[in-house]
Amino acid sequence: MVLHTIGLLWTIFVDTLQLLSFQALFDLFLLYVLYKLGRWLYSLRDKHKKRSPRTFELSSKHFGKGKSIACFNPGTGETNGEVKCYTREEVDEVVKRARVAYEEWKNTSFKERRAVLSDLLAAILENQEEICRYSIQDSGKTSLEAKYGEILTTCEKLRYLINHGADSLKPESRTPPLLLFLKKARVEYYPIGIVGIIVPWNYPFHNVASAVSAALFAGNAAVVKVSECSLGSKDYFEGLFRQVLAKRGYNPELVTLMAGEGETGAALVEAEIDKVLFIGSPATGKRVMTSAAKNLTPVILELGGKDPFIVLDDAELDQATQVALRGSFVNCGQNCIAAERIYVQEGVYGQFVDAVSKIVKNFKQGPAIKAVAMTAVR
Repeated sequence: MVLHTIGLLWTIFVDTLQLLSFQALFDLFLLYVLYKLGRWLYSLRDKHKKRSPRTFELSSKHFGKGKSIACFNPGTGETNGEVKCYTREEVDEVVKRARVAYEEWKNTSFKERRAVLSDLLAAILENQEEICRYSIQDSGKTSLEAKYGEILTTCEKLRYLINHGADSLKPESRTPPLLLFLKKARVEYYPIGIVGIIVPWNYPFHNVASAVSAALFAGNAAVVKVSECSLGSKDYFEGLFRQVLAKRGYNPELVTLMAGEGETGAALVEAEIDKVLFIGSPATGKRVMTSAAKNLTPVILELGGKDPFIVLDDAELDQATQVALRGSFVNCGQNCIAAERIYVQEGVYGQFVDAVSKIVKNFKQGPAIKAVAMTAVR
């Protein structure tokens, strides 16, 4: 069967050549050479041109006509001002402005995007104390957890994107079927447009920075609805992104952080965006997917779970105890991979409980500014 198919294809090929004149074959060859030359010259272009810095403003200067929400510090019980929600009409306008910024940004090279992310990385390192302060103020976490969960993880994400992001987005070859043996097949990745991002409060900076940096490196704009439980940091974090973009000469409205509750998030999902990233509960994730389906908007969902931690009889109890406590209490347990259920085999159950109890009884709670071991988290 295979030989018969090959023979048939060869016959068709020979008959086609007989129908073509030498001039036609030469013209086809010349077109092929010109095509290859054009792609080579295009690949050598230097799009990394010097741009003039731009000025920028915070989105809250122009938007925020909805109801007020108090910014609450769960570590101290104090309020730190109020923030205005973005209305549905304002969400639509933010998306329109992001579209304008995207039309410029989508044509940037990986070299340019790497430069922007490198500047962002430098800005994070330079302002890490302030980033931690805002994260502590919004979430109630300790300084150590802020440095580890907000700064270290974000910097590593940026480092990876800068060094390896282009490899993940380069074209990938595919083998065409036999009947298309004269064809070449490949998968190419293009910017998708406006990414609507809805994130929770447990890592006020990292949740935003991780999603925004990935969207930017892929050539997209990012419109973020931050949690109504972590609004005190919104303007500072948005300013950090916009300052980096403006300094490089790009439209700062490529990144916008919006304040709001569920209504603002719903407006974002239903707006004219091109992709949705939602991090949160399964119940809300279902509503997000249902709303996005109305416009056939692609959705990425990272939903909560119930991660088990298992201790068997042959475990090293000292190590198991430390890992279990770390998994349960880091960030006060508000972590996507936290140990939420612990199963202990009967033979070591008593020993494990005694070891855990002894350590937990010595935990101290209080405001993070007093450098205690633990603090209250929502």
